[in-house]
Amino acid sequence: MAALISKRILRCSSGSLHSLGRCYFDSPGFASIYKPRDVCGGLSGERMFSADRSLVGSMVRQFSTSILTPGDDDSAFPSDLLSKKILATSERTIGLCQDLLIPVTNFHNEDKGYMVLPGDVFDLPIRKDIIHRVVRWQLAKRQQGTHSTKTISEVSGTGRKPWNQKGTGRARHGSLRGPQFRGGATMHGPKPRSHAFKVNKKVRRLGLKIALSARAAEGKLLSF
Repeated sequence: MAALISKRILRCSSGSLHSLGRCYFDSPGFASIYKPRDVCGGLSGERMFSADRSLVGSMVRQFSTSILTPGDDDSAFPSDLLSKKILATSERTIGLCQDLLIPVTNFHNEDKGYMVLPGDVFDLPIRKDIIHRVVRWQLAKRQQGTHSTKTISEVSGTGRKPWNQKGTGRARHGSLRGPQFRGGATMHGPKPRSHAFKVNKKVRRLGLKIALSARAAEGKLLSF
């Protein structure tokens, strides 16, 4: 909707500017100032044409929109900009899928109008279970899963039988790389794997909409 309004304003401005310029160039004053001359004409005609061109440029600048940026006056954006913004925190019932009207400001906290937000995205019932599922899905998908331990075939050490099977009075063992020895293997240890699990696309989209609705309900949704 904001883009449509901007296009209409731009179309109206360009039409008015075109008609104004046409009236100006068709006026007798312009015809008396600017007269056709040959290539070898004097410098007076060039000065008149430059004056007319500057006048047209001033009219264009008058109908154009100037955007103020921090680089214009070498000043940085205020650090407390977000704390000074006026938030739309009116008392209302959440979860009715009603369209929201929020103010739009620039980076200098100046009012620039209002914006209509669709209710099917920014005014949904808050469901913590959906948020929990989507957050767990994001964290699990982000986990690298590069953890690894060595099995008895990967650990360093000799494969020789440490002592005889009988006659020593000690427990029988066939290798010093077993998990019961110091520096031995790890039984059933973690191996590199993916921790990601599937969440339906509709559930993921619903989680994003609920998060935006929660921010709008808290008054922390800002539009620049």
